[in-house]
Amino acid sequence: MSSSSASSELIGHCLCGEIKVKIERESLNDISNGAYLCHCENCKRAGGGLCSYGLRLPEDKVVVLDSKSLIKKYDDKNTKSKNLLERYFCSQCGSPIYGKRSNSPNILTIKLSLFSDKIDQLPCPIKQIFCKEMMKWEKKIDGAKHYDESAE
Repeated sequence: MSSSSASSELIGHCLCGEIKVKIERESLNDISNGAYLCHCENCKRAGGGLCSYGLRLPEDKVVVLDSKSLIKKYDDKNTKSKNLLERYFCSQCGSPIYGKRSNSPNILTIKLSLFSDKIDQLPCPIKQIFCKEMMKWEKKIDGAKHYDESAE
């Protein structure tokens, strides 16, 4: 791999470091996909935080490296949209890796928290969804679109 192509990609990893995810740096600035925050109850529970910070990308734009076959899947059937959401996570450390919806099977929602060591390169979310489920003391992001439910 040339040094120019190496610098054009970002590599994130789960907490234990066994699963790595590669995306093209330019994907972070693609407005059609856009980084977002989801404040729904399921994302809070699955990630153990106030929200999920994600980026939807075509599956062919994402490389997942899992040499020890640690990725496991949880079928989240209790979604507000009533569509199945496959939640993929590291079975060793529990880190969420990506999600895949049954109604858009060729799109992955990559968890941008995997790239937290590159925080200065991560985009500000362009939208926040399920804002009605935010904590009362949380603030909405200026300049982002805000939706009480899903944006779709």
